[in-house]
Amino acid sequence: MKFQLEKYRGSRTRYACPECGFEREFTRYISERGQYLSDDVGRCNREEKCGYHYTPRQYFIDNPRDAAEWRNHKRNAQAGQMNRSRNRVVAEHPSERTQSAPGTINDQYLLNSLRNYDRNGFVQFLLRHFREIPQQVWQSINDYYVGTWIDGSTTYWQIDSCRRIRAGKLISYNSQNGKRRKEVPPNWVHSKLKKEGVVSDDYNLKQCFFGEHLLERFQGKRIIAIAEAEKTAVIASICQHAFPTDFVWLATGSSGNLNVEKLERFRDRRILLFPDANKTAFEKWCKVADAARSKGIDVSVSTLLNEKATDEQKEEGWDLADYLIDDWYRNRGSFSPVIAQPDNQTPITTEIRLATINHQSENRKLNGQDIRLINERSRQWDDDGRKSTGIRWTDASLF
Repeated sequence: MKFQLEKYRGSRTRYACPECGFEREFTRYISERGQYLSDDVGRCNREEKCGYHYTPRQYFIDNPRDAAEWRNHKRNAQAGQMNRSRNRVVAEHPSERTQSAPGTINDQYLLNSLRNYDRNGFVQFLLRHFREIPQQVWQSINDYYVGTWIDGSTTYWQIDSCRRIRAGKLISYNSQNGKRRKEVPPNWVHSKLKKEGVVSDDYNLKQCFFGEHLLERFQGKRIIAIAEAEKTAVIASICQHAFPTDFVWLATGSSGNLNVEKLERFRDRRILLFPDANKTAFEKWCKVADAARSKGIDVSVSTLLNEKATDEQKEEGWDLADYLIDDWYRNRGSFSPVIAQPDNQTPITTEIRLATINHQSENRKLNGQDIRLINERSRQWDDDGRKSTGIRWTDASLF
């Protein structure tokens, strides 16, 4: 079945972009029969500032079951074998998908990615920008298992609370400004492995929060802070001492990936949401927070960016990472006083200050195995951060 970008027939044919959150900027793909795929399949019209483009071809590669269902539907269209669920054509028994176990990736791929940081644009940017606190940069890279794929893309591994590697998102960054390279579309590790025949075509992608594996380590001692982008979670963790209290930072991966169902799992924790600096994202996450509070979940929404960002910054879709990077640059290696106020609960106030961290090797216990982090440098990086450090683990199996 053929798909094309939906022709403009008024504002009702333009939607909120799942990447940047801007309303009426997203064009969805539509079939020759007038049917949509998943609501994230389409292209953002903000090509320069966002550049999101998720094609039907890539969607079917990521979701082979849906591809088979569409083929069956095409053959049996006259027999009425179609059923809609949330704007997505699926089989008549979609519960079969939701109840199946999530696909997992062999931990060896994660281990193999923990190197070649001299080719990793994101890591190189962090080392340049936060050159005053390199130890904290490496600590955050270690904590989140930020990796480097074969092509130099930054790898964000999604590891759930059971230590299963559910996914790895691949994003390529400009090492000079830390921005995503728009000419290189984001990809997924499982999609790469499918083409190599390593994982099966029916890989069941069920995303979890980026950073979710850190929750067990802190066992309720820290408030859960949730941002949209993985990059934001990493940078905010580098600037951890800039905040009024200790947070464990998670990321949804996109504004549309936050919902009450996912927050239900954190019912016994306090949650603080940090939406991007645009009205759409802020209002969307406020609605999710309201619905979650009605179910007894302790969740608030930070008004920091909504109040501090300029109109121009909001138009550009700034997030917390952009704000922290800009503030650090303007104050030459420190932070200015900032008040981060939740929308409905006890104010969280403090002066954001320069982070001073004593970096030490640490022992971690993962699934009953002691793993010692060895700070062995495959390369020594100079004061300008032009070369990177490789970090290797002595244990061959993490999970």
